[in-house]
Amino acid sequence: ENVDIITSSPVLAERDSKEKEKFYRMFDLQCSDNNDRAIYLTGPKSCYKKQIVYGKAAQFQFDTLRTEYAQLNTLADRKCDVAIVDEVDSMLIDDSSKIARLATIMSGMDHLQIIYHLLWNQLILLQERIIEFNNKFYLFYGKITFEEETVTLEYANEQGNIMIISDLKKYLLSSSDISHIGQLIPENEGFDKFIKKNLENYIRKFLNENIKIPKNFTDFVETQIPTWIDNAIIAFNYQESIHYVVHAGLIKPVDYYSTGVVQSFSNWSDGLHQFLQIKHGLKMASETFTTNFLPNRGYFTKYSSNLFGLTGTLGSEKAKQVLVDVYNVDLVIIPNLRQKQYLSLPDSGKLIKQIQTLIVDVTSSNTFHYLKVEGIYLANVKLTSLDYTMTENLVCLLKCIPFIENLSFGVDDPWINWSEHFDINLLPAPIDSHHLLYLSRLRIACNNNISFHRIVALLSTVFGQLNHLTLQFEVDTLPSGPLVISGDTIQRLCIDRLKPSTTYTLKLLFYAECDWGEKKNV
Repeated sequence: ENVDIITSSPVLAERDSKEKEKFYRMFDLQCSDNNDRAIYLTGPKSCYKKQIVYGKAAQFQFDTLRTEYAQLNTLADRKCDVAIVDEVDSMLIDDSSKIARLATIMSGMDHLQIIYHLLWNQLILLQERIIEFNNKFYLFYGKITFEEETVTLEYANEQGNIMIISDLKKYLLSSSDISHIGQLIPENEGFDKFIKKNLENYIRKFLNENIKIPKNFTDFVETQIPTWIDNAIIAFNYQESIHYVVHAGLIKPVDYYSTGVVQSFSNWSDGLHQFLQIKHGLKMASETFTTNFLPNRGYFTKYSSNLFGLTGTLGSEKAKQVLVDVYNVDLVIIPNLRQKQYLSLPDSGKLIKQIQTLIVDVTSSNTFHYLKVEGIYLANVKLTSLDYTMTENLVCLLKCIPFIENLSFGVDDPWINWSEHFDINLLPAPIDSHHLLYLSRLRIACNNNISFHRIVALLSTVFGQLNHLTLQFEVDTLPSGPLVISGDTIQRLCIDRLKPSTTYTLKLLFYAECDWGEKKNV
């Protein structure tokens, strides 16, 4: 029988399948992961022809829908024989309500794109015209400008003449009637409710007077307007690099509340994706319709009694009973191999993705591998400071902080005997600059020549995007050789790669070792 090993993230699935591949081969078994590395079109995926497949639950569900609904034979005639689930409490209880949906583009949806633009422009207009005075919110019918502590309103009167109120706050205190310049938002109505009501009245009136909706979309637009309004407001409040990223002209959702993984091949529904595209001035795609879906619970029940799993965090009796009642499984408690040696403290309520400044000690025993394999990206970290470590220990960390802006660290790689031959071509491969798209300030401290050459080789792809660079050395160096550090070397490997506008600081202390062994401070 085939075995599906269901994990909590695609990164974990890829790692485990590669690590266990040699082990399974000893028993004449093959394994793979089912991650989509490109946009899937049609036909069986090669991974499902192997006896053991690792993957996230959603990926198995999508491929099942592609096979059963779209008739694409994605599963290559594979059946739901046996499933081994990691973290069953998360998969089968916490995420039991999650649904995998496949959407289809419907002809004619491009005719509705103007509605998204109208709603977005009106929302921006409202945000610019609503201000707060004395704990009360006002909507004004004109252009508002702020100069120090003074608010000025420029509006058109009934005759069309432009009028200016130079001190709006003072005007409000002295006037009882402001109907000609704006309105007070009722306290009992609430700010959010007022915004939504204003948007709905605006868009319905505009559509009735100016736009003819195709008959086959009339009912859809009528019922969808409130949802579009809600998602326009959500898009306005979503933050780039936290809830989503913009890459190569595309909006890519981030699984912010769970794994932090960038979901490159997913789109938000009900106009949210379209509003984010408008927000960033990107080409807008037409909204799609959900044509088929499969919930987590429905998928796992396909395995019937062949559903197995492990977890270390399933504690309450009610949670255990849910598994027994819903999935018809038995429970076995496995004793701990070792006694727990930690003190459990109350939850601080601060998630790791909420950290904005990270100060860590990265060593061989703490290389941040667990962050990458679990798919947890530090989405909110903008500044990171590290003590001295080896270059190889930095690679995994750098891939876990894709939104870092200010990075500071020291490098202390093992010393190399200058008399031994060193192949300069064996330096680390440059890191993919997409991992550090937002890095603008970089500080590097090096303790020896090899550290300098290794870290510069690793980060050579990001020098061109920096706004400021600081290099700090206190090293022994030879007057010649492949690992020499000189003004020309620093100029060629670092300074010449910077933008013309980039500023840089050099703090250099070299000890030149001559043939007779004497060291001179240069």
